[in-house]
Amino acid sequence: MEGFEHYVYKTEVNWSLLTEGLTLPVENQVIFARNMGKFLQRGEVKPINVYLNGKKYAAQIRNVNFNARFNRIKDTLQIRYSRNGELARALQAGFLKSFNFIRLQRDVRTKEDRTMIKLPEEFKEYLAIYTTEYEDTYIFESIAADDIVLMKQAVKNQSERVLESSFDFDAIDNDAKILEDERVVKIRKLNRKIGDNLKLL
Repeated sequence: MEGFEHYVYKTEVNWSLLTEGLTLPVENQVIFARNMGKFLQRGEVKPINVYLNGKKYAAQIRNVNFNARFNRIKDTLQIRYSRNGELARALQAGFLKSFNFIRLQRDVRTKEDRTMIKLPEEFKEYLAIYTTEYEDTYIFESIAADDIVLMKQAVKNQSERVLESSFDFDAIDNDAKILEDERVVKIRKLNRKIGDNLKLL
């Protein structure tokens, strides 16, 4: 599958992701639907394969039928896997810092407290999701807290010019230059993903 992966989404690690699944934002749903070759109807489920650290795991994409209970108009796509099953345990091991922190917080809070546990900055970890050339196969890539610390240390005190020069040595644009132009304008800022997905639709 190497060379065919396309990054589509990054999400912060939370308890749901570590135990049973995640919800895909509206602006990413068209990309997943296009990759599957179809839009799932409400309540419909599609089995998928997920690769994490080179190992294959079984999961599903489902269009959750929330309409009756929550009066939602928009479809909601989720990637789901067995609660505390093989993929969940692999994610817990890969995101051990987050898992231990959240589990400890859950153990000490009251049963009535249903608020989401927020991770402090030094514990934050992320999961990146990539589509592949296969409609039923996705790649999960973990971005652990220790990796983020190492990356921050690597770029600390580096000038922007030095960092830029370390990328794309083969793609040097000899005609590139910096032009300065002062002006004041009003712009409407839109979410680019939404625009891209509207084009796909």
